[in-house]
Amino acid sequence: MIKYLTGDKRDPLLVIGAGVCRTGTQSLAVALEILYGQPCYHLNDAMHSHPDHIEQWLRLCNHWTSTSDNRINASLVQAILQGHAAVTGPPAYLLYQQLMELYPEAKVILTVRHPASWLHSMQETTFRLQTLFGPGIFNRFLEQVYVGPKFGALLGRTTQLTYGEEVNTEMTLLAAYESWIEQVTRSVPPERLLTFQVIDGWLPLCQFLDQPIPNTPFPHVNEREETQQLVDRFVTTKTYIQIFGILFFLIIILVILFLILYFALSRK
Repeated sequence: MIKYLTGDKRDPLLVIGAGVCRTGTQSLAVALEILYGQPCYHLNDAMHSHPDHIEQWLRLCNHWTSTSDNRINASLVQAILQGHAAVTGPPAYLLYQQLMELYPEAKVILTVRHPASWLHSMQETTFRLQTLFGPGIFNRFLEQVYVGPKFGALLGRTTQLTYGEEVNTEMTLLAAYESWIEQVTRSVPPERLLTFQVIDGWLPLCQFLDQPIPNTPFPHVNEREETQQLVDRFVTTKTYIQIFGILFFLIIILVILFLILYFALSRK
């Protein structure tokens, strides 16, 4: 068996989410918090309370891909996840195999959705964010204000490691999505894996985790709407800054022209 770990074991993790972005990972996180009464780690929440985690996850991903045996720093992972009963969403799903070894009693949940619906959601949210968090001084400033430094780098690295570098068409992206599902299904023992759609609600989830069905509706977090609101705020703020920058530049030019004219006239 390949050894993925460096470090000592600590608190147990009960559930590992192996589903990619836009498959209901945040809804699953809320559902797991209801079932276990303990926090579930999701980067969308953590980046506000622990912005330093963004750089730590990026370091983990880069280190993981640079080693020949796919080792990870277990102590760092455990420090990030300490106090949580579960973890879902990016970029943790990339390390699901390492987390399975680190937490051998944890079960794995692979969230999925219809490929066409998933593709549309990715195009409207994740890929728009990647474009906005590209190079440039405005982008770097707004990235730090809204989501934390290096979030764009982490988002890009996660996408690259999940789908590869040649996902320039809808067909290649869908093929990469299906490939990820096949990889997880093939590598996780059936008794530890649940392939889950959030539209199925509590029953399959509670049966798999051996938990009673809560007397509350299954949570459906509108991740797409939240992400689109973030994109809209980002674009609006960036537009205002650019307009201000242009006006400031024009004012400087006018001041310079005024001074040139003033000194030219004063010499006469």
